[in-house]
Amino acid sequence: MNTKVLIIDDEEDLARITSKWIRSGGYDVVCYHEGKGAVEKVKELKPHLILLDVILPDISGIEICKVLQQDKQLKEIPILFFTSSRPGETENLESLGAQGVVYKPYEPHDLLKTIKQTLTNFAEM
Repeated sequence: MNTKVLIIDDEEDLARITSKWIRSGGYDVVCYHEGKGAVEKVKELKPHLILLDVILPDISGIEICKVLQQDKQLKEIPILFFTSSRPGETENLESLGAQGVVYKPYEPHDLLKTIKQTLTNFAEM
């Protein structure tokens, strides 16, 4: 079974392109384009990693992260926030329980490296 990555991002075109790059790294990818229902989607899919947009139209990625962190099983899934904000504007994101931040626009090689490193680090915990 391949490692499954769930992308939660309302920008469908960006999510599609991002999923293509992640698949090229050998991962299975599922995209979900709404904040509402995202927690249920995580429960259903049980991904190995979540790439979570910070700003969604109906609920923030931060709120989704907080809900996931309160669930005994779901908090075991590493989260990378996905944001257009710049470094310096996002200091508190990792303190919310995420393992890192990926900034848009991203370099595909760097994204894959970050995903691999996050999964490796999380497995060692």
